[in-house]
Amino acid sequence: MKWNLRLAAANRGIWKASELQRMLAEAGLVISAGKMSGLWSGHPASIKLDDLDVICAVVGCGVQELLITEPGKIGRPAGVAGRTSTPRPRPGPGGDPSRPGAVTGARSRLPDEPPPGRNRPPAAPSACRGACSGVQIPDAGAATTSAGPIPAANARAAAG
Repeated sequence: MKWNLRLAAANRGIWKASELQRMLAEAGLVISAGKMSGLWSGHPASIKLDDLDVICAVVGCGVQELLITEPGKIGRPAGVAGRTSTPRPRPGPGGDPSRPGAVTGARSRLPDEPPPGRNRPPAAPSACRGACSGVQIPDAGAATTSAGPIPAANARAAAG
């Protein structure tokens, strides 16, 4: 697709991006200078369909004048020319193609099974015990201070 706003605007006597930007703002579409530059230069990063409607109304043109197709730009793979695609029927419930309208890919849960991500048992402790991330994790039940783990002999004295 080729973006053709500048030529469409020029055909209607709008010669400056700032002039079009002001007209769009009057119609309720406020566009930043950066976005306006992209629209005017012919290389917009993206455009919302609602914004496209306002631009067409302000410029007084149709979408077909702003978006020009370039059929030669995208070639078809070899052996595909002239072939049309036929939509395949969607599978039915449980992945059965003979039953249209089913959602596929979802696994059925048993009635007492919690949904994924909820009420799962805690994960088993990591084999690296924190060494992988550079953080030392003390053994469960070991006494610690802000300076680190307390040796076992001192832990009994600190606890009592």
